[in-house]
Amino acid sequence: MKRHQLLFLFLALSIVFGCKDKTKIDGDDNSKETVKIQKIDSLLKSLVTNGHSAGIAYGIQIGDQKIYQGAYGIADMETGRVVDTATVFGLASITKPFTAIAIGQLVEKGKLSLEDKLVKFFPDFPKGEKVTLYQLLSHTSGINEWWVGGLPESTPEDWTTSEHPHEYLQQMKNVYLFEPGSEYSYSNMGYLLLGEIVEQVSGKHYSNYVKENIFDIVGMTRTDLVQGEETFESMAKGYGVSQENDSSVVKSLSASPFIAGALKSFGGLKSNVPDMILWSKALFNEELIDQELLTQMMNYAKVKDGRWVYEAKYVHPDFPPPPPWEYMKKDGYGLGFSRTEIFGKEALWHSGGMPGYNTLWCYFPALDTSLVVFSNTDNGIIPVFEQLMSTLLDAKG
Repeated sequence: MKRHQLLFLFLALSIVFGCKDKTKIDGDDNSKETVKIQKIDSLLKSLVTNGHSAGIAYGIQIGDQKIYQGAYGIADMETGRVVDTATVFGLASITKPFTAIAIGQLVEKGKLSLEDKLVKFFPDFPKGEKVTLYQLLSHTSGINEWWVGGLPESTPEDWTTSEHPHEYLQQMKNVYLFEPGSEYSYSNMGYLLLGEIVEQVSGKHYSNYVKENIFDIVGMTRTDLVQGEETFESMAKGYGVSQENDSSVVKSLSASPFIAGALKSFGGLKSNVPDMILWSKALFNEELIDQELLTQMMNYAKVKDGRWVYEAKYVHPDFPPPPPWEYMKKDGYGLGFSRTEIFGKEALWHSGGMPGYNTLWCYFPALDTSLVVFSNTDNGIIPVFEQLMSTLLDAKG
């Protein structure tokens, strides 16, 4: 796979097939809660029937007991395999909270500190004496993405999965966008470095560490790093969308196991709805991280001058951000987790996007409600995102 193909992987964030209803909605049919879930179910189903996504799977847990799950559409157009609630999807950037948890666990064990400098792990990394783990976790390190920073021409195609990917990053022409700690800019490469640090400190491969210390503890039996053809074939296949005659048409993508696996600690995990609902509950039950550190990780991070990250967003001159959504305020980041206010409600969340997949995890503390939505199509959730949030939160937006 050429580097220009991998570049597309990072930059990418229907003819309607048989739609097999796999929805489970329990409870009093006349209750407000059940009516709300039915509306959400209809919204997500419409993504398939209107040609925005080949398939959709979702789960909602309210409190400790009730779990609502649903699935629609196609997992594999070639074989006709349908999506069900157990279908595995690429998590894309929802991998980052798992990497952050791994770092947090090593902090609690005394093997790391959030103030540890990058130079401690990678002595030759430029400005490594100025970059902290806190900054890597909060996207305030200033470390450039590889496609902007400019890797050497000699860089191998599979460099992200090499034993020491930092050796390639530290050779970029422009390693930094800004002085470490001074501003906020989302950095996939920061999380690639964090994954390498997990391996260095724990003595385990990233995939083995998260399995033993997160997946096995929670009981996540269908979650793992995408590795090789066998694991890729068991997933929902990824698709794109094109416009034909004013209609959305789902198209196949030439995806491969390398596409997801190359993302490793910043986007390489795969999972399904039941596993993610388990993880969300375990996270807030302090099964993975103690409350004190978890609270810090979930709170907005700050830059060195004391501003919250949502007040210190770096704007790249060549990549201006899209206009913000009016119903989302204080959209920022903690340590591995996005934080925002959606229709006035506090939300802890993370989204993910790579060619063929669009993923969403949200937790609303005031409602004690977790939401997981997976699509196996580029930007497959976005068309109903505002309506989805409005319905879930009983907003009038």
